[in-house]
Amino acid sequence: MSLASKSTHTYVKVPQVYMLEGPNLNAKVASEAIYAEEVEIIPGTKKGKWIQIQTCRDGYKGWIQASSIQKMKSPYLQPTDTVLKIARLRAFVHRITDTEQVPLLALAKGTTLKVVQEKEEQNRRWIEVRLINGKSAFIQRGDVVINPKTMTLSEMLEDSKSELNVPYAYGGTSTFGSDCSGFVQRQFAKMDIKIPRDSKDQIKWDGFKSIALEELEVGDSIFWGVSVDKIRHVGIYLGQNQFIHQTVQELKPYARISSLDDAKWNGKSDWPYRAARRLKSFLP
Repeated sequence: MSLASKSTHTYVKVPQVYMLEGPNLNAKVASEAIYAEEVEIIPGTKKGKWIQIQTCRDGYKGWIQASSIQKMKSPYLQPTDTVLKIARLRAFVHRITDTEQVPLLALAKGTTLKVVQEKEEQNRRWIEVRLINGKSAFIQRGDVVINPKTMTLSEMLEDSKSELNVPYAYGGTSTFGSDCSGFVQRQFAKMDIKIPRDSKDQIKWDGFKSIALEELEVGDSIFWGVSVDKIRHVGIYLGQNQFIHQTVQELKPYARISSLDDAKWNGKSDWPYRAARRLKSFLP
């Protein structure tokens, strides 16, 4: 069934929500969904305030409080809509065109919103958007990209550097905070490439080709662990023996650039297994 043919559509209506492995706040974090992201409710799973959902972008399942989502009779975005994506790590959405008022929402980079109209030339600073609840709001032009284009590899790698110092958050996939595989998944999504959510699945994904570390090229993915079946970490190669990643290692819990020669990453530490993968679509 296509998304357009469904009788109802369900969207996240809060800036971000952690998806948990069980229906209680003590459960381990599984993943994350962000504002205006479409999800599926798994039938028969409601337990009090909790409900289990599955993300449409990667099929990941987790429990959230039902108050975090909203059902709609038609898709939030239509093919003819003008859309924008937040291009900064976070951006504020306002009730009126006045930054001295309390913002309605703080949204993560990559959040997609429907454009109602762009202001006249004399007030080009503001763009009117339609929220999930049907109300209008405003966002500043300098925080967004209108009708964004799919990034090239070089554009993605450059953009990934704008996310340096984003804090580590286990299960996170956004610029509010993410883990290593969530960070990598988000970067590939900028090229409209959907890879699995977890590093243990990413290394075995059929869209990748295995390559030797000696063959590394810019944009390749690098994995660490005990073995191919016990992967613990992933990053993206930038060239000159450097890679970008998100980690808590070395008492630095944030996204950063490291060297393959560093003690933690040279294959001689507690993660002796290292492997590299290249997108098959990048092969000649």
